[in-house]
Formats: sequence, C-alpha cells, structure tokens
Amino acid sequence: MSGFMGSECIKECQDGYFGENCIRECPDKCYSCNKSSGICDLGCHPGYKGTYCTEECDGGLFGVNCSMPCGHCRNNQQCHHINGTCVDGCDQGYMGDNCTKECMNGRFGYDCLKNCSSLCVNRTCEKKTGSCKQVIKRDIRV
Repeated sequence: MSGFMGSECIKECQDGYFGENCIRECPDKCYSCNKSSGICDLGCHPGYKGTYCTEECDGGLFGVNCSMPCGHCRNNQQCHHINGTCVDGCDQGYMGDNCTKECMNGRFGYDCLKNCSSLCVNRTCEKKTGSCKQVIKRDIRV
C-alpha cells in the first residue's frame, strides 16, 4: 500500500519519502509531504506555493506562504519570490532593495537617483516627477 514499506508493508515511510515502497522523494520545496500521495501537507519553503510546492510566488507576493506584498518594483514587475528584492530596481519615488522606502528629501525618480532642482525651495520636490513643490521667487528688475 502506498505510504508503507517492508516485507509485511507495515512500516510507514520515513520523512521525506512517499508512495509505494517509499521509493519516491518528497518535492524539495516541501517542509514534509503526505507519505501516500506526496502532497505538501505541511506547507512550502518561502517563495513557493501549490500542492507540490512547485510554483514560485507571483501576483505581487513573496516569502512564507506567498503572504508578503512586494514593494514598488519598476514597471510593476514581480519581486524576487523568496526575499522580495526588486531585480530591475524601484519605480519612481522609491528606493531600497525591496523598494519600500520613499525617496529622501531632495531626491526623486527611479531608485531616487536624481536631485531636486536648486530652484525648488529647500530643494524639495515631488518624489516621482521632480516637480518643485514651491519655486524660489527671484526679483526681476528692469
């Protein structure tokens, strides 16, 4: 019977194995699998999902049980399925490996790599576009 081994078929498969005579290994992304069917009944390693833990997290999620939301990855791309890093960088207005931090004051754009204009009051600008929140007024004399 599936899930058992030995000449009398009464010894249950050891952890990590399943099926008839326990010759099949559990999927490597499983914490443990059902000794009869091989289904990952105790869950998947971080970054994986599905009955046999063969699918990577998607849909803007990563980590344990695909339960963590990705940050603001460039062009809404999927973050790394295990650790949530944004492989191609951050969308405008965000920075950090996981693109969860807003740009610091005085910075804007993709990965916050651009400086706000010196014409902006206190060099503060919109974190996505770089538009000044307030422009320094200059006296114009003729």
